[in-house]
Amino acid sequence: VDAYGKSLVDVFRDVDPVQGNEDMALLKQKLGKTKTLMGGLNIDIWLANAEQHEVASYIRDMLELMAPGGGFILHPVPGIYAGVPWEKIMLMIQAWKRYA
Repeated sequence: VDAYGKSLVDVFRDVDPVQGNEDMALLKQKLGKTKTLMGGLNIDIWLANAEQHEVASYIRDMLELMAPGGGFILHPVPGIYAGVPWEKIMLMIQAWKRYA
């Protein structure tokens, strides 16, 4: 908060329920009305190493938890890198389109 009582942060980036051990439901409850949360998808666990059916169901579950009321941007944390199979990236996009 600045000297005038105005919030300096509108988006919390790279919110990671795995490495950051973030409680996504609690964050949504506490901050969801005033802030946007960006993250929720650990790249190493869910794209680089999970089975395809696990990726789709995780994205579905995360969107069901976080999307109601807005204030959530599904985002791979920390980002997509060369070791992530392209088919998993496409699966992420397809699941997002299906469940968003």
